[in-house]
Amino acid sequence: MGTASASAESARVACGGAPPDEDSSSWPRMPAGTSANERHGPSTQCGIKGWADNRDQLDYHCWASGENGSWTYLRNNSDGSTGWVKDTLLPGGGAVFAAQCWA
Repeated sequence: MGTASASAESARVACGGAPPDEDSSSWPRMPAGTSANERHGPSTQCGIKGWADNRDQLDYHCWASGENGSWTYLRNNSDGSTGWVKDTLLPGGGAVFAAQCWA
């Protein structure tokens, strides 16, 4: 996860837009009994565009600083949806091995 300036990064990673896939590995499913909203940007102020739960396998693309910490942009391999999810909700803490989005 990154430690970039939250205000500078949030300005570049507003709601909307799809960053590049910087990490092609797939990750385990969400922990049993959990789910997370996939959002248009790294903030709860950005609209929800999908969701991931323990049935879904996730492909982390990259991370960015956002509202209250770091967020991962991912693709849900089960249904093809993409979006931003708060790293604290993701297996392994999000895109810890991937590059920063728009670095």
